[in-house]
Amino acid sequence: MHHPPYAPVWYPASILRWSPGDDPDREFNQSRVPLAPRELNTYRPMNQQSRVEKARVAACVAFAATPNNLSQGVLDHAFYACGYWQYIDILVFWGGAAGEGLILAPNPHVTDAAHRHGVRVFGNVFFPEAGSGGRSCCVDAFLTRRADGSFPVADKLIEAARFYGFDGWFINQETDRSGDDQRHGEFRDFLAYASERKPDGFMWYELSGSLAEDNVRILQDGKTRVSDSIFLDYAWMSERRGDKRHTLRDSAATAEKAGRSGRDLYAGLETVQGRGDPEVAVKHVSLALFRPDHETMKASGNGRDLEKFHEGEATFWVGGRRDPSDVPQGTRWGLARYIVERTPVLRDPFVTHFNTGHGTAYYAQGKRVRTGGWANLSLQDVMPLYRWVVDPERAALKPRFDYEDAFEGGTSLLLLMPHEAARPSLLPLFQAQMRVTPQTEFSVVAKPDEEEWECLEIAVALKQAPQEFLRIRLEPQERINGWVRLRGTPDSTVSGTAVQLGLWVRPPVPAPIRLGQLSVLTAELAAPPAPTDLKIQQSIPLSLNRRALRLRWKPAAAGAPSSSPLRHYEVYRGEDRSVLLGATLNTCFYVESLERDRLEKETPLVVCAVGPTGHRSGVAKTVVEW
Repeated sequence: MHHPPYAPVWYPASILRWSPGDDPDREFNQSRVPLAPRELNTYRPMNQQSRVEKARVAACVAFAATPNNLSQGVLDHAFYACGYWQYIDILVFWGGAAGEGLILAPNPHVTDAAHRHGVRVFGNVFFPEAGSGGRSCCVDAFLTRRADGSFPVADKLIEAARFYGFDGWFINQETDRSGDDQRHGEFRDFLAYASERKPDGFMWYELSGSLAEDNVRILQDGKTRVSDSIFLDYAWMSERRGDKRHTLRDSAATAEKAGRSGRDLYAGLETVQGRGDPEVAVKHVSLALFRPDHETMKASGNGRDLEKFHEGEATFWVGGRRDPSDVPQGTRWGLARYIVERTPVLRDPFVTHFNTGHGTAYYAQGKRVRTGGWANLSLQDVMPLYRWVVDPERAALKPRFDYEDAFEGGTSLLLLMPHEAARPSLLPLFQAQMRVTPQTEFSVVAKPDEEEWECLEIAVALKQAPQEFLRIRLEPQERINGWVRLRGTPDSTVSGTAVQLGLWVRPPVPAPIRLGQLSVLTAELAAPPAPTDLKIQQSIPLSLNRRALRLRWKPAAAGAPSSSPLRHYEVYRGEDRSVLLGATLNTCFYVESLERDRLEKETPLVVCAVGPTGHRSGVAKTVVEW
């Protein structure tokens, strides 16, 4: 039977039979982006009321129904393209159902985007309540021990996380209530065993809603670290535990008495029904958001209206004014009020195309190579941390993501400013920790006319004066398919660590300006070496003139010279690379549908490697014979 590759999903019995070597989709489901280091923004928190002490955020996000998480993205823009990673520490890939599978691994393109921003990704283990099909025999199978006391399912969970490239597991046990002492003890032993072999990789869902002397051992048992963290059920909101009053302050104190931080506890906030108060929770513990995707997708017609999608995302994460520096008290969510941004922009080369990871078309070096919706978070760039803060004239400059044109991917950054605006506007975009010298080159790719670029300058703040932004002039250097590359370097007196990076926009601005790339480099990046040996692994007839394909290729030959790392691969129909079929970080790709063009006897396919700045390699070729 023909089917595309999906994220792996198992029951306890079936994961014991799983082996990477027996999985035909194994390479499609491997994340290739390592977890990026990142730093807390202590130089210029955008919201002065946000709490710098160590509160963190876990987000349980559902991207698709449990069996429908396609491995390499979808051919539709209506997809939850999470972009506020700077406020998230752990993403739980939410899913699981009695009739679909209880153990769900994340698909790799979500992991790729999260890791690029320094966010850990956990798969989900869900044992539903009996009324929703939960069965005690599944829990028994999950907790089965060998004679030596080891847990075979724990070994498989660890093996799967390491093979597919994600970071751990969220354990949500509701079939046999976790308050039951025996079950609680069995899961404690399971987690202690697993955490010893993969530390910092297991989050437990605590149904009681609090931590006390009778259940603290699920977090820490003497000197044994049992769980990395705990998601406290929404019962904490009643601030009662049985007949005894028990607050989040008490839970945090219990954790600290056991030798753990109170911030290892995450108070559940139920966003679907609007339950929970982050201002209360963040005083003592961290925050656990259940389904932050729900409000955004609902407000945007399930993601179809992209402008409303970004409005909904901004409202949830940074408040109704959509400005992280100005979140009014009483805003229901507005996480920027409570959580300080964290940045992965710690070194050069740094390149962003402002690509959100979904769109209604796809562009390569300013040329449209796909018409139609798509979503693939493997292609998402590091998103601007400050969306949007404009100073000093908040009403003058209006930035937003634009899907009408792009330089790379599906999105550009659109800047609108009234012609009558009197003063320059500062647009901070990224917090950073990167070395800047007179040899550092700043580059912007923008549109439309070369003659109008005096209105754009780079803004950089150095560690020794983090609130003062230097201006770096930009000069046009080359035209690329209607776009203009502008470059500039600091003067000879500038040397230090850049902690803020953005733009100065000076009036008059003659027309809307689109930005398609922003880069900070100390050395020019060329195209990566070309892939080799492109083969059709499987050709699946769908009709007389339509096929699905599984393609595979090899990376560049060992020792091939390169001054540029690989960003991703692109698969095209035709040697002119005018029709994009898709993109991936892996060396395999699934073509959902290839249509025969009239009565052609052969359809050429090519794959090229793409570097961080968009330079493309030569191609590997093959043909589909009809």
